[in-house]
Amino acid sequence: MARKATIIGQATDWRGAQWDIRERRETRHGFDVLIGWPAGADRGRGGRGVATILTPELARYLMDARQRDIDLPIGLTAAKRLRREIGVSWSWDAWWAERREDLMSLTLDQFCARHGCSIGAASQRRNAIRDEAAPATAR
Repeated sequence: MARKATIIGQATDWRGAQWDIRERRETRHGFDVLIGWPAGADRGRGGRGVATILTPELARYLMDARQRDIDLPIGLTAAKRLRREIGVSWSWDAWWAERREDLMSLTLDQFCARHGCSIGAASQRRNAIRDEAAPATAR
C-alpha cells in the first residue's frame, strides 16, 4: 500500500495559484517555507512530487537577498530555481557597478566593512577599474 501524505493546510503562491501544504519549515525571516503540491494535482507515482511553494513572502525575500546571503531551510539549487521563476538574476558586475564610487573613494578596509566582501575581491576590482581608465599607451 502506498504512503498517504497528510495535507496540513492550503496556501496561495505569488501568482495566485492554490497549493496543498504538506510541510512547514521555519525561517528566521518572519515567514515559513512551505512544501507541497498544486491543489488537485496527481501525486506520487505517475504524478507530481513535492515542491517549494513560492509564496509572496518567499518571493519578496528572494528578490531582496544576495544569492550568497540566502538563509533558508531549502537547498541553494532550489533557491536558484525559485529566483529564476520570479525573474531575479543576480550579477556581480551590477553589484560592483552600484558600489563603484565607494570602491574608489574608501580604503579597502572601509569598503569591505560597509559592503561585506573580501579585501582580495575589492582590490582586484579596484585594479580592474583603474586599468580600464588608464590610456592604452600606459598599459
